[in-house]
Amino acid sequence: CSGHYGQQWSIQTHEWRYILPIDGSKPPELYHRTDDPYDSRNLLEERRDVADELELALRRWVASLR
Repeated sequence: CSGHYGQQWSIQTHEWRYILPIDGSKPPELYHRTDDPYDSRNLLEERRDVADELELALRRWVASLR
């Protein structure tokens, strides 16, 4: 278990899960769903390209709700 808590937004694809805390109190997290189904290894720094793409998609989706 990665210890997720608090309010957060999350987006996932077949391969990736990206978690963005709403209040910015913790850094975002990125996990490879197939290799790490229990979200134990945050790959944010190693795969910043994927994180940036998923964060953009997440922020666009949130903006569309307003």
